[in-house]
Amino acid sequence: MGEETTILCFLLISLAVSNTVAEPIVGSFYFAIELEGTGWSGGGSGYNGGTWNFYDSGWINQWFYDHPPSIRPGPKS
Repeated sequence: MGEETTILCFLLISLAVSNTVAEPIVGSFYFAIELEGTGWSGGGSGYNGGTWNFYDSGWINQWFYDHPPSIRPGPKS
C-alpha cells in the first residue's frame, strides 16, 4: 500500500505542475547592415516600439516586456 500511495502522490503532483506551465510569449526583431557597412536599420516588437539601446561597452540590445509588474504589498518603511 505504501508504494501505491507514493505513485498516486507523484501522479497528482505531476498533474498539478503540468497545468501550471505558462504559454510562451513570442516577440520578434530585425537588424540589417548595408552592404557597404556604412549604416544599419532595425526594429521589432520589443519595448518602446522595438527601440535598440546602445551602451558604452558597445553592447546593442532590444528589451522585451512580457508581463505587467507584480505589485505586492511589502514591509512599510
